Amino acid sequence: HPGLLVTFSALACRQDQLASVAAMTIKKLATHIRSNDPCHARLLQALITISYGKSTEVLKWAVKAFAEQASFPNDRVKMISQRGLLPALTMLIDDKNNVVRGYAEVALSAMAADVAKIKDMEIGKLLS
Repeated sequence: HPGLLVTFSALACRQDQLASVAAMTIKKLATHIRSNDPCHARLLQALITISYGKSTEVLKWAVKAFAEQASFPNDRVKMISQRGLLPALTMLIDDKNNVVRGYAEVALSAMAADVAKIKDMEIGKLLS
């Protein structure tokens, strides 16, 4: 369903227990959605959205999902090209929670090695 990830990301921005459950659900989906899936960009956008949440539990699920996605080379390429993703992860590196910071660093470190490779790619191929 095209609106499912949008709904979960909106719920994850709430200030109640439902927020954590919605964020956990997005993380579980991130375990199964890969870059060749049609909804991959929507997943990444949902992760970006919940990265601006106020709840530490929501942020923990977000960075765990980012780290999960970053463990796959093709997913990393899509992550790097997703508008808003790198700024969101950069912001999470400065979070006061050690778990949030640690997973954000894992995800960014995994993507850093690919940036050099991507620089050699034609920009049009990367953004398509």
